[in-house]
Amino acid sequence: METFLVAAGTGIISSVATVVALKVDIGWIKQTQSELKVRMDSFEKRLQKLEQK
Repeated sequence: METFLVAAGTGIISSVATVVALKVDIGWIKQTQSELKVRMDSFEKRLQKLEQK
């Protein structure tokens, strides 16, 4: 019985840690995506200016 409780506790802790890690990764991906969008917008504006010349 004790072994089962230890295994269950370890599984729960592992699951919670996995969920937290995924949330952090998703947040990082969203931030990186936003930064890349800003850069792309900047490049598109610069390209439009060059094309007008």
